[in-house]
Amino acid sequence: MSSVGCLILHGFTSCADSVNRVPSRLAPHHIPYRMPYLRGHGTLPEDLQGVTWHDWYADANAALRDLRREVDKVILIGLSMGGLVANHLAAAHRDDVIGVVSVAAAMRFHYKHADRARYVAPMLGMWGDENRDMGAGWYDKETGRQHGNYRRFPAPAFVSLWRYAKVVEQQLPRITAPILIIHSHQDRTIPTSAAEAIYRQVGSSDKQLLWFDKSGHEMLRDGESPAVLDAVEQFVLHHRAQYQSSTNKE
Repeated sequence: MSSVGCLILHGFTSCADSVNRVPSRLAPHHIPYRMPYLRGHGTLPEDLQGVTWHDWYADANAALRDLRREVDKVILIGLSMGGLVANHLAAAHRDDVIGVVSVAAAMRFHYKHADRARYVAPMLGMWGDENRDMGAGWYDKETGRQHGNYRRFPAPAFVSLWRYAKVVEQQLPRITAPILIIHSHQDRTIPTSAAEAIYRQVGSSDKQLLWFDKSGHEMLRDGESPAVLDAVEQFVLHHRAQYQSSTNKE
């Protein structure tokens, strides 16, 4: 039987906890996966110094190549920045990718001065506050206060993320794989217009935009995470079955 695996990608400043509930949904179905830390993450905020979107894409691309040694086709699952990378990979590897799950992809930003950040970033150094209430943008505020994401980050790294969104948006028409776009109306980090832009511009004929209302940006572990994970799992199983059925007929 032809095999399908999943590449799972975290967001900007995120830790593995932001996406590590996905593998638990894949395990009962014996679906191989890779869940890499993208450059500058999983250590200290200072390690994002000098890191750009090119590094994040390179790390994800290497993980995709590694996974492809084990499986025939890949379904990409990305949160926030990981959603951008997933979309970029889908455009670049159309023969390898049979599905994309784009969760709160960082195609736009609520921060109204995001487009001006590139002018002042070199002077600002680190952004953020170690003492701020990290639960404020979460529906489940207690979970939000306990998460392990970076509380601050180098301003130039965010500028690279902002630029990356522009790069990936140009690639959206090249995506042909089925895509599930998931977003929350309550996301205070990424506006709803980001999901709408992806849905409108993506080249896929098989596309779905799924909305939630009791989640913050970290949709895979906030208030509606069971339902979000259900949607991810169902998408993966459906498209794995479709691929296996098509190859069995050949």
